[in-house]
Amino acid sequence: MAIFAGCDQLEHSIDSPEDSRPLLESIRNHIAMASQLVNDLTRNNNSEDNQVVMTQYELENLLKGIVPSLTLVTSNKVTIEIGSIITTPVYINPVLLHRILLQFVRNSMETGEDSIVIFILVRHRDGWCELSISDNGPGIIGIPIDDVFKPGVSSKKDHNRRGYGLSAVAYAVEAWGGSFGAKNLPGKGCRFWVTFPLLDLGVNGSSKT
Repeated sequence: MAIFAGCDQLEHSIDSPEDSRPLLESIRNHIAMASQLVNDLTRNNNSEDNQVVMTQYELENLLKGIVPSLTLVTSNKVTIEIGSIITTPVYINPVLLHRILLQFVRNSMETGEDSIVIFILVRHRDGWCELSISDNGPGIIGIPIDDVFKPGVSSKKDHNRRGYGLSAVAYAVEAWGGSFGAKNLPGKGCRFWVTFPLLDLGVNGSSKT
């Protein structure tokens, strides 16, 4: 609230408020999104086991609601687009989905490339709901791609940073019996995916690969 008040005070104290109004409004919007994200994560901190059934429409709306907070984390350096969302009712944990997407987006952002574009797609695959994220970055280089989900393994240019984010994704997905993976795309880019159980499969269904 103090930051909002500071924006109001600044807007009324400068000589040309019209020039600064768009920037101040952007600051207010980003603060509001950050506040909502913190509140959501705090409120759901103990809800990691709470899976709910979502229809295709509900999942699409959930993803649309998550994207602004992901864009905030990337400081607008990454463009995030939602492609086709095609699925029958699926078991989803909204909190873990948010965290999984956050790790994938961070992985794309931290490649050091400019003008990264991320595409989110949802489809059926082998009796599961598959959510995938692809980007136009350099792909996974310097390490075997099958190792990116292992604790402490990182393909980042900064070798002082060890990779634990994607291993957390693997741990979460394995908890509901799903599968996960990554592969470099022809030419340029990388694709990550995770699977969620469909309603007719059940929460305790075994993974199909």
